[in-house]
Formats: sequence, C-alpha cells, structure tokens
Amino acid sequence: MNRRGYDLPVDIPKKSEIVQNRLGFMLTVGVVAVMVFLLFLLSVSIGFTVAKGVAALPDIDLLENWRPNESTRIFDRYGNLVANIHGDEDRVVVPLNEISPYLPRAVMAIEDNRFYHHSGVDLRGTMRALAQNLKGGDVQGGSTLTQQLVKNLFLSPERSIQRKLAEALLALRVEKRYEKDRILEMYLNQVYWGNQAYGAEKAARRYFRKPASELSIAQAALLAGLLKAPEGLSPYAYPERSRQRQLEVLGAMQRFGYIGPDQYRQALQEEVTLNTSRPK
Repeated sequence: MNRRGYDLPVDIPKKSEIVQNRLGFMLTVGVVAVMVFLLFLLSVSIGFTVAKGVAALPDIDLLENWRPNESTRIFDRYGNLVANIHGDEDRVVVPLNEISPYLPRAVMAIEDNRFYHHSGVDLRGTMRALAQNLKGGDVQGGSTLTQQLVKNLFLSPERSIQRKLAEALLALRVEKRYEKDRILEMYLNQVYWGNQAYGAEKAARRYFRKPASELSIAQAALLAGLLKAPEGLSPYAYPERSRQRQLEVLGAMQRFGYIGPDQYRQALQEEVTLNTSRPK
C-alpha cells in the first residue's frame, strides 16, 4: 500500500542543530564581512599609492627641450676628427633619418616587437615575460622601448612596484604626446651601448668606425644585442656571447618580418670587423 505524502515521517531538527546552523551562518557572514572590509582597505591603500605616485611623476614637458649630453668634437681644416672631448657620456645626437633603418628594426625585433602597435605599455609582452620568468626561461623583458626611455631619463634603477607603476604611467603619457618615430629617435640617441658609447651614432663609430647611417644588417644586429647587457655582451671582451646574441637578434628580425630570408642568410655569412683603433 502506497503511503501518502503527509504520512511520511518529518525530520524535525533538534534545538542544538538549529543553534549550530545559526552559528555557522553567522560565522560565514562574519568571515565574508571581514574579507570585504580587508579588500576595501586594500583598494584604498592601492588607490592612495597610485594617487601619490601620479602626483610625484616627473613632468614630461621636459622632453620638449630634450637634449642629452653630447661630446665636443674638434676637426682639422680638412674635416678630419682630431679630438673628442666629453664628460660622463660620450654621445653624438643624430635624427632618425640619419640612422640605418636596420638598427631600429633590430632593436624592435629583440626588445619590443609590438612598438608600433601598443600605447606605451604592452600587456601581452608583459604577461609573456612574466610567464617565461616563472618557468625560468630567458626572455626579452616586459618593458617597451617607451618604458625603457622614461626609466632612463626620469627614474632610478631601483626595482619596486612604485617605480614600475611610475614607469608605465610615464610611458602612457609620452605616447599620447609624441609620435612613435620621435620616441624611437630619442631612445636610439639616449641609450648606452657599452664601451663608453652613448647613442647610436657614437656606438656605430666606436664599434665599426662608421656613421650610424651606414650600418649593415649584421652590424645593426650586433649593436641591438648589446642593449640587454652592454658590458656583459661586449664583442671585445666576450666575442662568443656577443655572436650568440647577434644570432638571436637576426633570428628575431627574420621571424617578425624585418628582413627577408636572403637578407638573413647574407647577414649570417657577413664577417663583422670591429674597430680596434683608439676611440675618438
């Protein structure tokens, strides 16, 4: 005989069970409330840190009159360089159109392949670098060329969240103000290339005894490779390391379409001769 619904036994909770359920509910609500409060405090702290960092950012208007330290060069009556007088930074500033197109291509290929596609901060590149770091791999780094430029010009080399945040915010501001070619020009003239050479022009003359406008693909790749560690990858002190890094740059240039297969093969076969004369 089938039992009717109202004939089924009813599971009536005991008073102790009701108390336990209420305590559990109250405990859950309490934990959630504490977590929400802690998240609120964290958001306030982050907001305060961001606001404080933004207020302390350098004024990028200074870039309007950007003119890095340059060397004083003395020529004889025939136009031959006889002396090069410089302070802490030995540099000659040149416009972008007086730099071989292979050098910016090499630099972008190995340092910031998406330079013309991001707004100063490349989240895709940053996440890729983070993932590779977690795996213990060797990466290009997450900073864009614009971030590297503002770090070089305005910020200290310390490693901190505040400094990284300032770097990103400054990069975004610079990208809003200046065209990509201008940023690239400032970068190539500002950075250190090792062997006491600052800027692309001085680097080309120091390493190859030629102007930056005449750099070949192989030479440009060698210079671009130095940016990761100018002294640690010096072709004078560590020729094997320098060569390996040059090959990495050439591979990146071909992979990202900056050079064709024939140019890549020719660059691999090119014998790069270094300048061994006394620097001027």
